[in-house]
Amino acid sequence: MEFKNYTEAAEAILELTRRAETALPPGAASEIQDLVQHGEAGLALEFLLDALYDHEVTPSPEDTLRIIQLGHFFEIPKHRLLFWPDPPPNRDDHGGNADPPRLLGGELEPLTHTIGFLRTPLEQVLHALPRHQRGWFNRRTRTIPTGDLRDLILPLEPPHALGATHVLVTATAIPGWTALFDNTPAGEGVVPIAADLARRLQIRGYAVRSIPPWAQQHETRGSRHFFVLGPEAPTGILRRVATVECPAGSWTFDHHGEPQPFEDIARYDHPHQDERFTNDMLRAYAEAVGLDPWREDFYQPPAHIIPA
Repeated sequence: MEFKNYTEAAEAILELTRRAETALPPGAASEIQDLVQHGEAGLALEFLLDALYDHEVTPSPEDTLRIIQLGHFFEIPKHRLLFWPDPPPNRDDHGGNADPPRLLGGELEPLTHTIGFLRTPLEQVLHALPRHQRGWFNRRTRTIPTGDLRDLILPLEPPHALGATHVLVTATAIPGWTALFDNTPAGEGVVPIAADLARRLQIRGYAVRSIPPWAQQHETRGSRHFFVLGPEAPTGILRRVATVECPAGSWTFDHHGEPQPFEDIARYDHPHQDERFTNDMLRAYAEAVGLDPWREDFYQPPAHIIPA
């Protein structure tokens, strides 16, 4: 049924709460009732969703439908409802989130969360960066001629959320391939920069993102992404495969673009969303295109930091 008004929706929340009361934590039902009585039925629904999830309560098919309808009525974000009808929870114990790949064991995160790769020499990337074209390169770029990976990346610190985005480009162990990092909190700027360069230079590129689950680092929601970059798409992003942690602790899977020959597309139908694109699959996809992003000696000097 669709709810005609707030009163009907609020009563449906109370009915769901009564049916689930024995499975909810002590005091949860009273808290939900108080919220409804004070005109906060939307918050009451979110409270109920969290309680059901945290205590691994799987609603009946009828209640699942009612929850989805209530979610639409109160405009609850879609990701809050994604773990139904799959048996909750989509958590680390499924295995998909186990052992996330972490460069330097996570020592320099979040600077190493996202890494871009372009199949072109370092010098060509430097000359293609817009900052260089505006004549800033000779005056402001910092060159790091020697050192290990820590020496190359540490000058990027600290991460910046807004403005002052610095880009680091460095050689790799594969001749003719260049790696990119930046100093945004989770490397959000790496993918658009690498995609734009791949499009303008008419070359192939890739990007990987590996952020451990919230429970392991308590800074940002976990995610893993694999991007295929190139001139064939207007945005420079040909393919994206991703699994992202939601605020409720569940995971959602998404993919866009033409599947690549190396992808395990049958896995994308797994009943648990966090198992549809696992950490092992992320490693395998990178290996399939010849990359070893989480090996320290895969990156080699020289490196150049182009400031904002």
